[in-house]
Amino acid sequence: MSNPAWNVHRERPQASFKVPPLRVPGQPVDEQINALQDKIGEQFLAPFLFVAVSTYGWIQWWTGRPVHPLIFSIVTIIMVLYAGTRISSIKVTIRNLQLGRDGERLVGQMLEQLRAKGYRVFHDIPGPSFNIDHAIVGPAGIFTIETKSRTKPLIGSCKVLYDGNALQIAGKRAVDQPLRQARAQARWLTTLVNRESTGKYNVRPVLVFPEWYVERIGCRTKDDVWVLNPKALAKFLECEPHILSNASMEFVARILALHCRHTMQDEA
Repeated sequence: MSNPAWNVHRERPQASFKVPPLRVPGQPVDEQINALQDKIGEQFLAPFLFVAVSTYGWIQWWTGRPVHPLIFSIVTIIMVLYAGTRISSIKVTIRNLQLGRDGERLVGQMLEQLRAKGYRVFHDIPGPSFNIDHAIVGPAGIFTIETKSRTKPLIGSCKVLYDGNALQIAGKRAVDQPLRQARAQARWLTTLVNRESTGKYNVRPVLVFPEWYVERIGCRTKDDVWVLNPKALAKFLECEPHILSNASMEFVARILALHCRHTMQDEA
């Protein structure tokens, strides 16, 4: 006769919750970092095998066997140098990913404070081939927030200059790709929300640079993209008129939550 207590311990636990939790800031970056850290271990495998073979060859040579170990040693050195180069490259990539992840988490913590002002906050919203870092839904409307983390230069300007059309970061050549990315994310989210509604919602893009000084230059026209230090976002929102009712905010928030959860279930 089987022991009931033993059977209890051997039961398989439930695989998941019926309603999975929403994603957290920087979650896909964490997944990339974990995958790269696994690759570092893989890079050690081939050199280790060649070291073992080379050691065996030297032992044979010293004990009077005719096999000369020089060829094994040469191959081992090449493999060790190759692995070292690969590991160094992977570590650089990991450091860059960690910078981006930490920036997303910092911005996410700041956005969470907006809940006290009636905003609904979402992190890591999956799109067709991209992820939106954050989205907020509140009295002032719907906003996507794209985080750009940059290492500050040791010498020179630590400013982001924005003229409404392009960005100049740390005095380098002006670029507009981050602005185009932010606009594309907002357009996609507008389509997603309006697909489930009467088509009356508009999503506005925001681009934030944590711990950078952001300066608006040129003609003071109304920008379609806000470019800010994330600490300034709350004040910008306070200056905006209230355009969404509580019912509208709940409706849009429900659409976003369902989209995130359904996407996670499809990926599982």
